This record gives sequence, C-alpha cells and structure tokens, in this order.
Amino acid sequence: MRKLVELSPPYRTTVVSLPLMNSRKRQYSYQTTLYKVTGGAENRPEVTSDQLSIIVADGSLPFDVSVTLVGDLGQAGLTALQVDLRAEPLDGQTAAVQSHLFQIGGDSKWVQRLSLRTDRPDHTYQVQTTAFYATKDPVQSDWNDHDTSILVIQPSRLQP
Repeated sequence: MRKLVELSPPYRTTVVSLPLMNSRKRQYSYQTTLYKVTGGAENRPEVTSDQLSIIVADGSLPFDVSVTLVGDLGQAGLTALQVDLRAEPLDGQTAAVQSHLFQIGGDSKWVQRLSLRTDRPDHTYQVQTTAFYATKDPVQSDWNDHDTSILVIQPSRLQP
C-alpha cells in the first residue's frame, strides 16, 4: 500500500509505502516528529488510523465542532443566539474567535473547524453564547471549556 503524507508549507508532499501484512486489516499506526527551523523537535504521540491520507501540521490538530440547537429560539423567548468558539492559539499567534448567529427560522446546525494544540494533555476549546431578546438587552455567558466534537445547546436552558 502507498501512503501519502501531506506536510503543511514550507514542507513538501512525501509518498511513503506501507506493506499490508493482512489485506483484511486496513489500520496502521504512525508517529511523527517535527523538526523546527528555529531548533528543537516536537515528538507527537503514536496514532492509529485507517485513513488513506493524513495531515501533519506544526503544533496543531484539526478538530471539527458540530454545534446543534435543540428546541426553538422563539419559544425560548429569543430572537437570535450567537455562539462563539475559540481555542488556545499556538505560541506567537493571536487567538481567533469563530462566531455563528442562529436566527429564528434559520439553520439549527453549524460545523466549525478549530485548531487545537497538540502539546496540551487535554484537547479543549471554549464556548460562549450571547442570547438576544426582543424585550431586553443581550445576555452573554462566561467562556466554558468543552472537549467533545458534538456541542448541543438548548435555548430554553440558557440563563435569562
């Protein structure tokens, strides 16, 4: 079997051949070490996969968060709900907040890719909500830590 290893710029794509020991088992394990231009190396933990392509990036792990609203915004007394996601940035980079505004009659799902640090033992991100009401000022929650790829929000349970 041939294995294509994609390296983020300024690295070049490298093709690696992996022999199949058992044609019924498609899983393999791999470990990467990134050698930084500034010196030093970053050893990544061993990963088991059955994917035909892997992506190796400097210090981050792509993580898709699927946000789903359960319940009706209008019935909860809301005109809209803003959901903000953020992850701890890599050293030397600024934190980016990814936002989505859920509106009455609009979509109830949103998927956002975050880049989580690989050098942290817990792969967490943070969530903040802002509830918009027709009769009062918006209410913003504190930032809360989460570590799951599926985030369910019930508008009726948001604090007024």
